Amino acid sequence: MVNRLIYTSVRHSHVITTFGPGALSVTENGVTVLTCGPRMWLRSYQMERPLLAETIEDLTIRESHMERHLGVPRIVAPWSLSEDPSPKTDWLIPAVRFPLAEFCRNSTCRRMHTSDRGEWKVGRCPFCKTRGGKSPPTTQVPIVLACQDGHLADVPWVDWVHEGPMCATPQLRYRQTASPRRPTVECLTCGASRSLDDSHSFKCGGERPWLPGLPPDQCDRHAMLVERSSTSIYYADTASSLTIPPFGGIRPVLLRQLRSSVGLRELRAVYEPGSRRILERMAGLCAGVGIATDAEEIERHLAALAHEEERADATDGDEMRRRELDALVSERPRVGRGQGQPDLVVEPIPLSRFGRGPLMDSVSSVSVIPRLREVQVLTGFSRLRAVSPPDGYRQMWGTSYSSDHESQNAGWLPGYEVFGEGILIELSTEAVARWRFNNRDSERLHRYGSGRGLVHTLAHLVMRAAAPISGYMLPSLRERIYDQDGRLAFLIYTTVGDIEGTMGGLAAMGRPGRLEELLSIAIDLAAWCTTDPVCIEASSPPGLARASTTAPGACHHCLLLPETSCEQRNRHLDRALVVGAPGDACGFAV
Repeated sequence: MVNRLIYTSVRHSHVITTFGPGALSVTENGVTVLTCGPRMWLRSYQMERPLLAETIEDLTIRESHMERHLGVPRIVAPWSLSEDPSPKTDWLIPAVRFPLAEFCRNSTCRRMHTSDRGEWKVGRCPFCKTRGGKSPPTTQVPIVLACQDGHLADVPWVDWVHEGPMCATPQLRYRQTASPRRPTVECLTCGASRSLDDSHSFKCGGERPWLPGLPPDQCDRHAMLVERSSTSIYYADTASSLTIPPFGGIRPVLLRQLRSSVGLRELRAVYEPGSRRILERMAGLCAGVGIATDAEEIERHLAALAHEEERADATDGDEMRRRELDALVSERPRVGRGQGQPDLVVEPIPLSRFGRGPLMDSVSSVSVIPRLREVQVLTGFSRLRAVSPPDGYRQMWGTSYSSDHESQNAGWLPGYEVFGEGILIELSTEAVARWRFNNRDSERLHRYGSGRGLVHTLAHLVMRAAAPISGYMLPSLRERIYDQDGRLAFLIYTTVGDIEGTMGGLAAMGRPGRLEELLSIAIDLAAWCTTDPVCIEASSPPGLARASTTAPGACHHCLLLPETSCEQRNRHLDRALVVGAPGDACGFAV
């Protein structure tokens, strides 16, 4: 067990994406560290167990549909190791030093040694000194071993160099070459020397250094050499949902209080319908935090909460998206204007208010969303390839969920809530059906496209068109694709703002007079790419377009977006589905 840990500052959203459990990052003083799993977060927080349980309860994000979809009882915002933990403060996350193998920066030395996991300072060579009598600094080796299931390890340098019998006192020297992945390592004791390259194979030992103190996993894979600074060393697997408040005079601030307050949750557990005394006690607790209410309103909100939880029990991913789409096009009011900021504000705009323009005749509904609440959850991670992990909970906690779910403070996944704005555009089912029928003989449509591919391509084009004029940079825009029961729609939104939301620049792009211009720019972007005709042609030369595209008609110059923006990792895209291609006029907007 590691007695010392390193604490590094991580931004809220980065804990759920780039620098979550199992990810490598660099501290302010230049040391590469590995973010520990939530089990170590609990152990590093020095407080009594009841107080820790209360802290976790305070930092719990209530999103019942997401909890049931992921199979965990709660989602928790990681906390700062401070006297007043809060989801609004900077987070100091425990980490361990990795990799441990280092070599001297002195060009005449270059000898290797192994550091300690809890050492936060830059290493110093134990073998040589400079003219001033100081030990020169060391550098962590640039390559490590990783497997697709998330395991991570140092290269077994001593065993690898010697291959066979090992000398009694091995002392290694590390020599870099033109490529960081091809170093030469020699033993100064016995003279053994080897050069490393990608042809060397290492069996994965199942090491989990981000979970210090726990034994390795069983793993049948082979580990690959990866540069520790490579983006392929960590792919976060996340899930997200939009909060959909109920209809009919329900106040989100009161509903949220009934979900999250420890005292109210205890009273809910013993509440029976018609129990006036408990209802009045609940109303009193709400008044204590500034929410004026009465027993009748509490009873109505408890019924709405029970109905929501009952529906959430049967909710899967498709049902969650279906409910989101219904709410984002609905003309019925979802939120009140009472105390507190609402979770969702939707403004459906009648199509009669829009002028003519590209695609406008093929749109069935448009909604401006000045405010939305999104909950994002880290469900696991992978390495080498972006795939969903087989057991993300085990990756982060070290044990299966069934072993932890009875623990008072375990059994949760890290997440965070953000507020933002967006635009929803739904395509006409008649227009899509007509497009499919008219292009039923199109080889391009059958091979590379579908209705989902069409709406996904449109989403990327609109994001690229909106970024320069909405006030938000392209990586801050995101998409949600809806392909539910024959309905096709896409939501373009952003959550880049402060804790309360964004400034409204994107939502304004969906209003009459602005949306027509936005769609016109998007279609113009689809019509031509700087790499055409290579990009658009279906018979692109092997190795030219294929190296950078998911299909003909999609490359970094025209359609591909940062991974933070695309929920489908830039798959199922083709400009020809929108504007056609030479020899195949299958474009939806033609």
